[in-house]
Amino acid sequence: MTKEKLNTEEVKEEQTTTAEMDEAAAAAFADKVADDAGLNEPDEAEQEAQAQQEHQAQEEAKMNEQGSEMAAFMMVETIEQSMRGFVHPKFTFEPGVKETAVEKYTPIIVKYGPKAMVLFGQWQDEIAAGLFTATLIGASAKQVKQLKAEDKAAVKAAADKAAEQREKDNDNAADTTE
Repeated sequence: MTKEKLNTEEVKEEQTTTAEMDEAAAAAFADKVADDAGLNEPDEAEQEAQAQQEHQAQEEAKMNEQGSEMAAFMMVETIEQSMRGFVHPKFTFEPGVKETAVEKYTPIIVKYGPKAMVLFGQWQDEIAAGLFTATLIGASAKQVKQLKAEDKAAVKAAADKAAEQREKDNDNAADTTE
């Protein structure tokens, strides 16, 4: 075989391979376009698999919402317990507030779910510091209120004592003049 003949056969083989690849790519593209346009009808097995996937997705969404609702309830309970510890032991949310809070927090937890947990994990120290700062401010305000009440009571007690002393002095003065 001559070199010229060999090159021609190689070129023909390469052209054939390229043409086959182009045909396969064109067929795949046509199938994709037909699928996107809804022209290809899925077979029964595909329909069953799709129905199972949809059912599973619905079940997962339901479980996610229930889990998120539970997480929201636990969060509200934690807030209430914190308030009892920092503000007053008898503190409780007004009736209906917990339910409303759970209703408001659940969609956010559903929406951000694992992303929020990752975000909170990354900022855990900062969040804890912020909560502690709020706790310090609350405890300080409570103490200031208590100190003001004590000061007011001390001023009242001193005024009462002074009034009582004046009364005794007046009584003693009246007794001596008689």
